[in-house]
Amino acid sequence: MSSDEEIATRAETGGGTGTLYLVSTPIGNLGDMTFRAVEVLSSAALIIAEDTRHSRRLLDHFEIETPVRSYHEHNEARETPRLIARLEAGDSIALISDAGTPLISDPGSRLVQAVIERGARVVSGGARENGFPTPLYWQATILDGVSADAEVAREETFGPVAPIVPVASLDEAIALANGTRFGLGANVYTRDLETAVRCLREIRAGTVWINDPLTDNDAGPFGGFKQSGFGRELGQEGLEAFQETKHVHIETEIAPKEWWYPYGE
Repeated sequence: MSSDEEIATRAETGGGTGTLYLVSTPIGNLGDMTFRAVEVLSSAALIIAEDTRHSRRLLDHFEIETPVRSYHEHNEARETPRLIARLEAGDSIALISDAGTPLISDPGSRLVQAVIERGARVVSGGARENGFPTPLYWQATILDGVSADAEVAREETFGPVAPIVPVASLDEAIALANGTRFGLGANVYTRDLETAVRCLREIRAGTVWINDPLTDNDAGPFGGFKQSGFGRELGQEGLEAFQETKHVHIETEIAPKEWWYPYGE
């Protein structure tokens, strides 16, 4: 959900230029749909969804005319090779999550697998967790040596995954932090006050925590920059979101004013 884009993740096939988009869509309020999701669904060559009846209502609402095909556990074995062939031929395919937002199961695991295949070292985790009623649980994972352009370092994985990207300087770290389309929060760990002040001034995120991650205060505003949201909740700014500001101007004398152009001439 994303780039100036708001998509959970994107996976490019190795043999061609086609792109598979995983697009999370709302269950209830269609107003929760993102502009980027509508853009992707409108521009893709094909949309695939488990429940095309549910998806059709959403597509009709946003006047999206892209062809739609069902894709579920009963036809997956037959359809998957065909879809891969289209991707390898250069088509872009949008896979809709019609189970709501965010799309939290497969995208995170696919991203982890992709960066592992690119050579990242798994420090901890890196696999599905056993002993649960579904296979949707993922181990807390730390990935070392991740490249700055890897999707797991640039996309929201919605999972317990921490990619480590080596940097040579504070300048590079700040540039990488600001180089994504997201900006909800940033954690900085430092004993140097000058470094802390520079980070909180230059990092474009709605909240910057210094040595104290994810501590909230209801008196302070909460919200994101860029594609991490609009407006603020909590704090004075959150209260102002429920208000409408009115400008009122009163003059006691009903007469032309010397400063009214051209009446002042």
